[in-house]
Amino acid sequence: MDHRVTPGALKERYDAATTDLDPPFAGVGLDAFRANAAVPAYRGEGQDFR
Repeated sequence: MDHRVTPGALKERYDAATTDLDPPFAGVGLDAFRANAAVPAYRGEGQDFR
């Protein structure tokens, strides 16, 4: 079964979900957010970040 959503349908879902929010706001893909958060820790190899 194909569960992909078209870009237009996705935009409609986001518009409906955020209709009562006052801009500015942001939507975040949590899978990508978590993956990107892990990269600095991997690259830093235990060193402190500034």
